[in-house]
Amino acid sequence: MRFLGLGINNPVPDAKTIWLFRDKLTTGGMVEKLFNHLDRQLDKDGIIIHRGKLVDASIIEVPVQRNSRDENKQLKEGRIPED
Repeated sequence: MRFLGLGINNPVPDAKTIWLFRDKLTTGGMVEKLFNHLDRQLDKDGIIIHRGKLVDASIIEVPVQRNSRDENKQLKEGRIPED
């Protein structure tokens, strides 16, 4: 709210509104221009930004592994069980 200059009584845009706005910016080729402008402003103010990475984690189902206690012990010792 502070970033957008909204007060406590102002309506806050929902996720769909923000998504559609970003889509229009992307379609119009404005996202790159806006980030370049932001980078110039940050450089001018002496603010150093380190780039990060966005990781998309997906949860998938996997078969349940059913090892016996003896097999688990062998695996921990670095040996491969016969089965």
